[in-house]
Amino acid sequence: MAEKFNKTAINFSYVEKLNILIQSFQDRFSEFKKVKPLLDIFSNPFTISVENAPKSMQLEIIDIQSDQDLRNKFNEGDLLNLYRCIDKNTYKELRINQMCQLIWFYLYM
Repeated sequence: MAEKFNKTAINFSYVEKLNILIQSFQDRFSEFKKVKPLLDIFSNPFTISVENAPKSMQLEIIDIQSDQDLRNKFNEGDLLNLYRCIDKNTYKELRINQMCQLIWFYLYM
């Protein structure tokens, strides 16, 4: 009887520790949910749905998605090279997003 009680106590201990671990994981990575649309725009501005983008970026996304030269740069596979080619005056919001995502990446990774 005592052996069965100890196993139950141990199981509750694991459940409690797993619940704490799950909560810690959710707390730590909840920021990803907030920035996911911005990360999606950063990683591939050519496939993002304009409706899912922040209003301040929607016109720029429409413009960049219709720019074949920039699409070709993206298809070459070098994301940073694409952002080097994006005119900072024409695509202000996309450039700001790019900088924020790079800073966020270096701080949290």
